[in-house]
Amino acid sequence: MNIRVIKNEQEFLELKDEWDRLAQGLITVNTFDWMHTWWKQHKGSDELKILVAQKGNKIVGIAPLYLKHLSILKYLKFTKLCFLGGDLSDYLDRTG
Repeated sequence: MNIRVIKNEQEFLELKDEWDRLAQGLITVNTFDWMHTWWKQHKGSDELKILVAQKGNKIVGIAPLYLKHLSILKYLKFTKLCFLGGDLSDYLDRTG
C-alpha cells in the first residue's frame, strides 16, 4: 500500500470521483462537495495535507486532513493537525 499527500487545490479537485465512490452511502458531510466547499470557505493560511492510501492504482482510503496555524498571545505559535470540516460540521463522525 502506498500513501501520498495531497497539498494543493488541483490535486484535491482530482480526487472528486474516487472520494465520492468511497463516500457512497455515507452522510452528506463525508462527500467531496461538502469537504471541498468547507475548505474553500475556511482555509485561510492553513495547509492541505490530505492522505490518500492506494493499493496498486486503486484508492482505498482518504484521510481529509489539514494543518491549522495558530498563535496564542501573539508570540506562541504552533501548528495543529485537523480534519477537514472539523468542529464546524455537525455530526461529522456519526452515521445517522
